[in-house]
Amino acid sequence: MGSFTNVIVHLVFGTRRRRPWIQSGLRGRMHEYMGGVLRANGWKAIEIGGVEDHVHLLVRMPADGSFGTIVRELKLSSLSWTKKCYPEIGKPRWQGGYSAFSVNSKKLDGIRNYIRNQEVHHRSRSFREEYESLLKSNGIEYDPRHLFDRENPDDADD
Repeated sequence: MGSFTNVIVHLVFGTRRRRPWIQSGLRGRMHEYMGGVLRANGWKAIEIGGVEDHVHLLVRMPADGSFGTIVRELKLSSLSWTKKCYPEIGKPRWQGGYSAFSVNSKKLDGIRNYIRNQEVHHRSRSFREEYESLLKSNGIEYDPRHLFDRENPDDADD
């Protein structure tokens, strides 16, 4: 007998120090590229979106999927692709961690719309405010001092 799963996850991760390097000219192409990375690894992209300093991925994971493995692959592959295709960006980097939230399939349309409307949403709310709200609404305990690499996004990279 085969394995049958329907595990839907909302993944979120940001740029290192929230540096806004995912500009609109790159964003759509990067999201398409990430969709290809997911497919190549047996995952299904349901929706991918974000703004200049973070990305949201609504995905269906395979029976043998691992959050850590796919996020690592997404980050490494997308950075390599960005450096090759957009060298003018300089040193794009992702933050060290990520968040993964389980999604009830009955709420799929609402989450898809939320991800699609990120640009409008972030006209009045920062990534930090959004991230803390997501953590709280998903019952995740956290220390606000350790959410991001550093508070000042203008700090020089390592």
